[in-house]
Order: sequence, then structure tokens, then C-alpha cells
Amino acid sequence: MESKLRRGLAVVASSLALATIPLVAASPASADETEPGDVITDTSSGGWCHYSNRAWGGTFYCNSNVKIKLPNGHWQAFVIGTNHGAYTQWSSSSGLSGWKHLDNGYCTSPGNHSMDVWDVHGWAFNVTCIGMDGRRYYDHRYANGSWSGWSTRRI
Repeated sequence: MESKLRRGLAVVASSLALATIPLVAASPASADETEPGDVITDTSSGGWCHYSNRAWGGTFYCNSNVKIKLPNGHWQAFVIGTNHGAYTQWSSSSGLSGWKHLDNGYCTSPGNHSMDVWDVHGWAFNVTCIGMDGRRYYDHRYANGSWSGWSTRRI
């Protein structure tokens, strides 16, 4: 009885292990894994959007995304998340950073450039969004990679 149980568990375990292989292999490969791709509207989830390169992951308000190509040829994306948070993710030679909340920034629903990137000068630029109070806020990225924090003043 005990050996039958062990064999049964071994069969289940190997079936589960094999079941995960096609899921990984079925992921569409992108010619440029560092680029987020196009925005896809997911009508099955109430109209939320995500990037076509599934490696980037995440769900965000449609029309709230902006992406820029960095001086090193990699990409950085900014979106308004489902909780109205301002999020960013970037690619590098080490892979993707994962989505990071930008200094507790929260934005209104998308539209009219509610999330945008302005004044791009190499590694320095301003990320903007319309805050929950209706005012435009700026978070400046300095060339050294640090951030100013959200302010109503443009740097």
C-alpha cells in the first residue's frame, strides 16, 4: 500500500513538473526583450492594459503609460497602476527591475497626459502626473539616478 502511494505521488509530481514546461515554452519571445512592446487592452479584465512583451508584466490604466529609450539603449516605462500609484520599470543588461512605486506618487485617472515624461536630457528628465488633487506634479530624475521627489514645481 505504501509503495503504491509513493509511486502515485511520484507520477503526480512528475506530471506537475512536466505541465509547467509548455507554459514557459509557450511564452512569445520578443526580438528585443528589453523593449516593453505595444500596449494591449485586456478586455477580459475590465479594459485594463499591459505591455505586449509579457516579461514586463503588470496591469495599468489604459492611456496612462509612457516609455522612453535611455541613453544606453534600454527602456524605461512609467504607468498609473490600478491603485492610482505612479510606477516605473526599466530594463538593463541585468534584466528587468520589476515595477517600483515612484516616491509615493498617486495620479488621477489617465488622459490628457496625466502621466508623461518631459525635458529629457540624456539621463535627466521629469516625470509628471496629475495628482489626486488635480494639480500637476513633477518628479525629476537626476543624471546620477536619484530622484527629487514629487513637487508642484518643475526642476
